[in-house]
Amino acid sequence: MKAYPPTTIARSDFTFQTGPVSGNPTATVQINDTKLFWQAVDIYFSHNLRINDAKGIMSNYITTQPPSRFQPQRTFTLRSEITKPGVIVEEMKALMAPLINDLNNAGVPLRNPEPRFWETYAAFGTIPGGPTGGTSNGRFGSRLFPRSNFENPNSTEFRTTMDSIRAFVEEGGYSFHSVDFAPTYETAGYPGRDSAVNPALRNGLMHATGFDSTQYGPDLSDEDWKASHARHSSFIQNWRDASPGSGAYMNEADVEEPDFQWSFYGSGYDRLLEIKKSRDPWSVFYAVTAVASDEWYVEGTRGLPTQQGRLCLVNPG
Repeated sequence: MKAYPPTTIARSDFTFQTGPVSGNPTATVQINDTKLFWQAVDIYFSHNLRINDAKGIMSNYITTQPPSRFQPQRTFTLRSEITKPGVIVEEMKALMAPLINDLNNAGVPLRNPEPRFWETYAAFGTIPGGPTGGTSNGRFGSRLFPRSNFENPNSTEFRTTMDSIRAFVEEGGYSFHSVDFAPTYETAGYPGRDSAVNPALRNGLMHATGFDSTQYGPDLSDEDWKASHARHSSFIQNWRDASPGSGAYMNEADVEEPDFQWSFYGSGYDRLLEIKKSRDPWSVFYAVTAVASDEWYVEGTRGLPTQQGRLCLVNPG
């Protein structure tokens, strides 16, 4: 546990979308061109590194809605909250200014939003990007995109990252969410540098989460369950391909994440396995994605990710 002096916090919110604007028009703008929308998304994430280096936090949702009788065209929306501690309102607006300027130059007429301001985190109420509830019986996957993917907006790494996010929303029809922050080794300090935290988190700049709102309830057949998950996983695979060697945040990830040992624990897995063997030689403690869980399997699952069955050793010896 670490304690710090109280600090101010400011947050700037805005939205741009291809559908009609409702609510607060000063913080929301309509973009009539889908191509321009995705160009604006590129511009938005091109400021990720700058804002993180300034100790800011970007939190966002990118969603899509199919055509309806009220809106004949398919719509896309980016909703953003950018937060920074230790600043006054004028400093927050200065942090936002280069991003707003680049959006304006591209043809997105967004004003620099008037920041909200709190004297302390206690008054703020919740950590930026913190959990706000689940997706019923849906599933999701996640990926930790490394800092290197955002160092140059003209790089192949940046382009591949943006294309994988666009495909997830536009082709997949899913909802995208990311919290972009930098919990580096330097920030962790002692003893955080030597903790069990996945090194991919320390080297990451974007924690991306992709939601599948399919209702995985008892009424869904085994075949439909597997097919729906396979489709969602194929789009998450684009994220993995765009960030080779990285991983995922295990508390918000697919329970069927491939190669979970590396994805969730990275290079620390072997050391954690040694600790597990020495502290729990009887394997009393088990969780589906925990260290050494691959030594066990659940009977009678019909190929589904359920834990409702007998737990058996893979190699009982």
